[in-house]
Amino acid sequence: MHSMRVTKLILTGLAMFTMVQPTRAAPSAGDARSEVIALAHRVVDAFNKGDMGTVASLMAAGDQSIIDEMPPFIWRGAGATEAWLADVAKDADLNKDTDSFSVLGPPTFIRIEGDRAYAVFPDHFTYKRHGVRVNEDARWTFTAQNSPTGWHIVATSFSAGAH
Repeated sequence: MHSMRVTKLILTGLAMFTMVQPTRAAPSAGDARSEVIALAHRVVDAFNKGDMGTVASLMAAGDQSIIDEMPPFIWRGAGATEAWLADVAKDADLNKDTDSFSVLGPPTFIRIEGDRAYAVFPDHFTYKRHGVRVNEDARWTFTAQNSPTGWHIVATSFSAGAH
């Protein structure tokens, strides 16, 4: 009898404890989609402003993967973002590229599974090479991961169009 009463008290206490614990609702797929789109625009806005510190901060810490159209064409691992940004600057200097500006179109594909996302955007990229305007319609694809600090890009690929 005594052990049954103790068991009831413990179970009642556990039930009350679980009922009063605040729960954080998982974001809906629509919210996550909006957050992933916003992440893409934050990266491009920072890039357009020349704010490479913000670009780097929107990349996931640790293991990263980046593919882009300048040598060495792929960057991997911790520090990939910083190495890529340095190579972007070196390539721009070598080719006399200036006035770069990127305009993302609406995403053509987004898939979100739990805390991971895959997104594809059309990207109209313009710049001057040796003072001559270049227009490039390309695709920007990335994967992202959500964490307590928000969505961050884990891997990215820029697929250049004809130019």
